[in-house]
Amino acid sequence: MSIVCYIPTLEGQADDMQRWLDGVRERYGVVPVLLPPVSWNDDLTPWPAAPIFKKGKPFGGQADAYLDRLEKEIIPGIEAERGLVPTQRWLIGISLAGLFAVWAAARTRLFTRVAAISGSFWYPGFADWLESRSVHIQSAYISLGDKEADTRNAHLRSIAEDTGSVVRILASKGVQTTFEWTEGTHFGPILPRLDKALVALMRLQRLTLDGGFTCPNRDGTLGIGGCTFCDNAAFHPGYTRGKSIPEQIEAGIRFHAARGRKADGYLAYFQAYSNTYAPLPVLRERFESALTHPLVKGLVIGTRPDCIDSEKLDYLASLRSGGAIVEVEYGIESVFDETLQRVHRGHDFACTAWAIQETARRGIPVGGHVILGLPGETRDMLLKEADILSALPLTSLKFHQLQIIKGTQMEKEFARRPEDFLRMGPDEYVELLVDILERLRPDIRIVRIASSVPPAFTDAPWGLLRPDALLKRLEARMKERNTWQGRLLNVSLT
Repeated sequence: MSIVCYIPTLEGQADDMQRWLDGVRERYGVVPVLLPPVSWNDDLTPWPAAPIFKKGKPFGGQADAYLDRLEKEIIPGIEAERGLVPTQRWLIGISLAGLFAVWAAARTRLFTRVAAISGSFWYPGFADWLESRSVHIQSAYISLGDKEADTRNAHLRSIAEDTGSVVRILASKGVQTTFEWTEGTHFGPILPRLDKALVALMRLQRLTLDGGFTCPNRDGTLGIGGCTFCDNAAFHPGYTRGKSIPEQIEAGIRFHAARGRKADGYLAYFQAYSNTYAPLPVLRERFESALTHPLVKGLVIGTRPDCIDSEKLDYLASLRSGGAIVEVEYGIESVFDETLQRVHRGHDFACTAWAIQETARRGIPVGGHVILGLPGETRDMLLKEADILSALPLTSLKFHQLQIIKGTQMEKEFARRPEDFLRMGPDEYVELLVDILERLRPDIRIVRIASSVPPAFTDAPWGLLRPDALLKRLEARMKERNTWQGRLLNVSLT
């Protein structure tokens, strides 16, 4: 029983992809299968169309016939020959094969998840056709090279807008859709983009772990009280207490399984405190003890930007090049130095920008955590913050509303000067989120829009509102305003 991922190929492509294929099953537990070469312009196009280049070939529109062969002959034959019994079938396509993958999602239930790398969504009439159809997949991953629109060809010049239309249509039909800008042109570099697509399609559950680290704001290096808003116990699951890292992983898997959360694999999420605040040999021992578990596919490392350096980043990059998924999440909290100073953060925003840029330069996905409503910050400042964040090479962001945690320094500050705090109910917070999302790059993945802590930790008037309920409000409000992430973007995408 396995996940089987099918990939249509051009004549001669298979040899170039073999190195990538050899490691996929071992790294991710997914069986990759290259489909036999096809007639690219005929088998992968949904209806006939004229060539888009002067000396190009017309498009034959034989996708229906090719899909019929896949369903009745090609895929059953491959699975019988190899003894495969799929729990799921995925389809990843490049260029016209990416177009075919999304088209197939509206024509068959054969595939549960699809990915389109530089999908040819400029194809005449495709977006309108997709809008009119039901789509039968759980999730989709769409990526586009950041140099693809730099062309004189009138059909290809609109690829960013055409791709955006497909992403919005899929999302509107309830498909969990991820879009990402990647470096490169239409066909290159392919192998890193295939890797990104495969990881994005996997349903990976984060297992929150306590690596036994501390923080320079607590051990006396920078301070002893921590940031004024912080109490890690409010965000710390009980299954981590008093256990080794392997024991925490097993307990975490049981914890999520008992709640009906199905996963293709797990990410060891080192969350508590600052998880790079230790000498490199200590980091090696703790991170690699997590990676030895057969179901753990990689690491998510939460840390402060002043607890990273080039040597540690090079080590994390080596884990990634060895096949592990590695992501780093930085506590940004605010882009304003006066705020960082007020909450006793212990570093400035220049430190944050350096860490994000150096992490991204090594090819490591980099996320950020931002608190909305810190003392002294206004609504206009938070909108400006969105512009600043969009200019950084961030892969993902988490937004948390400020919750006044009992027993923290901030609770005392709030009691003294409540007028300094931008306090919002759920509706006001949703409105602010819409305004922020309009200013964020559309390829920044939003991992979380709000925090929730146990009731014992806060008296916040809407602290018990579940994040998923808030997400529904946000989605409804964005539809009401007919808006989307990136609509008011103030920085270039490329």
